[in-house]
Amino acid sequence: MAKTIFITDDRCPAARAIAAHLVTEGYEVLISDCGAEPISGCTRVKASLCDQSALELLFEHLSSNLAGVIWTPPPPIHTSIEAASDEQWRLAFEQGALSSMTLTRVACQHMAQYGRGVMIYLGSIHAEKPMGYGFLHTMNLSATQMLCREVAIDYGRKGLSSFYIQRGIMQSDHENDNDITGQYTGIDIRNPLGRALEPQDLCGLITFLLTDAARIINGTDIRADAGATMFYGLQREVNSP
Repeated sequence: MAKTIFITDDRCPAARAIAAHLVTEGYEVLISDCGAEPISGCTRVKASLCDQSALELLFEHLSSNLAGVIWTPPPPIHTSIEAASDEQWRLAFEQGALSSMTLTRVACQHMAQYGRGVMIYLGSIHAEKPMGYGFLHTMNLSATQMLCREVAIDYGRKGLSSFYIQRGIMQSDHENDNDITGQYTGIDIRNPLGRALEPQDLCGLITFLLTDAARIINGTDIRADAGATMFYGLQREVNSP
């Protein structure tokens, strides 16, 4: 049974929690070394996600052991569309949409040889809701969200599944707060969970998506925001006499 998972960025708190959890589930986890602290039980690899040849060599080494790939976007670049420099546009595109497309092409072709595999795109609700000064981030997430659907169409009959996760707001996201939208204000009262998400909240979902039981929802966007989208303003409980 294929038991190797490749995760693309070790800086994301959710990805780090997922990597540590998958190790306890018996998976061999390879995670791209982007400068964060090592994760116990995980193997760090240097991998340029835009270099098709390098990725082909990486996955060829994994042979039939590769069970799934989890793509994680890079941290947002803090700039508006109007103020973004050419270098910021280039960097956002290369680390965002281009990396997800190149990785998807290579990983899917590799896994299709063995008739099984899972592509998981660990995005966020910002694929559909811009984050104030993070429009470059939003555009890349939106492109990847569409890519997830294309994977299901092109590779579903070859044994592959794909999922795009619109994760909700985590405490670590407050570093991206801004005075344009105020979208992180009062998150503790804006969903039924009563708090912002913690990185480990996604671990059970990821474990399920890596199983054959999840194939019936192939190609779906999964809103994992603890119900925050149901927020319609503060509701007061009315007690009957």
